[in-house]
Amino acid sequence: MTITARPLFIDSPFFVDEPGHWHLKCGAPPEIIREFNAFMKATAPIEPPDVDLEELHCLIKAEKGTGKEPK
Repeated sequence: MTITARPLFIDSPFFVDEPGHWHLKCGAPPEIIREFNAFMKATAPIEPPDVDLEELHCLIKAEKGTGKEPK
């Protein structure tokens, strides 16, 4: 979904724009729900992966040829 214009759900009486907690009120029409869900999915931040610092250090040392091989 390409976001190019202001989504229609924003002007819906079912939309609640609480900071950090956008949601729809019960009873929202299906088209509003679909658009809201598509927008939220398309604009969701990408979660960075967890980094095991010990494993990362081991990989760096292995690349340099000075440490043990990674697990």
